[in-house]
Amino acid sequence: MSPTRLVEDHQKGSLYSNCDIWVAAMTGDFVASWMPSVFIPLAGVLGPADVMVLMFNLIETTAD
Repeated sequence: MSPTRLVEDHQKGSLYSNCDIWVAAMTGDFVASWMPSVFIPLAGVLGPADVMVLMFNLIETTAD
């Protein structure tokens, strides 16, 4: 749904609600509030996992 649409413009089906939260635009303040809580743990898990996989591959390929 486009953030520029008005409340009256969107469908009123069973998947939609009359609440204003469904038609609110994603502002920078909203994004800034949830992005660190998603990407910091993601980088904290995926970064070391990638390094461990690469080191395992390096050790196994150079072993006799």
